[in-house]
Amino acid sequence: MPEINSTLLEKYELSPELITQNAKRTRWVGIACIAIGVFAILLPGIFTIGFEIILGILLIIGGLLQVANAQAYHSRYWGLPLISGLLSIIIGGLFLFNPFTGAAALSIILAALFFIGGISRMVHSIRMPGIPGSGFGFLNGLLGILIAVIVVTGWPSSSLWLIGVLIGIDFLILGFWLTSFASECERASS
Repeated sequence: MPEINSTLLEKYELSPELITQNAKRTRWVGIACIAIGVFAILLPGIFTIGFEIILGILLIIGGLLQVANAQAYHSRYWGLPLISGLLSIIIGGLFLFNPFTGAAALSIILAALFFIGGISRMVHSIRMPGIPGSGFGFLNGLLGILIAVIVVTGWPSSSLWLIGVLIGIDFLILGFWLTSFASECERASS
């Protein structure tokens, strides 16, 4: 059974009671994340469109702030912040009012990321044979390339599920991590 380092308890001003109390809250947050992850994987289209709408709103707000801030530049360089802000507003508007187009664009960007990252991990693994985990790195790279190929060959229809599934996977992993972290905290504090 793991023990909590008393130096860490003192450094962060933690008591076993506080750790147990926060562990319970963390477990509930983890369970909620797992539930959100499952729903995102089961209903990826809804989560993809929801993400696009939120991203569109954030881009519009950020663009408006940039345009307002462009006035603060009392020099010849005010044009770049203005252009950047206007571009953010336009892209945010496209995402907000046409989330399917935004999802298609983001899917291609994600496919490129998966492909380039996959090649990078495979090359890195090949160049370092015998290093622990290099086989997993190669497999991870191969999986990244496979995901990229699946997204591109199914594009644009893959756009409707890709972002939602990735959000779901992220929430699932976060939820599993939080619940296991909470369990370890409770075990260590008892």
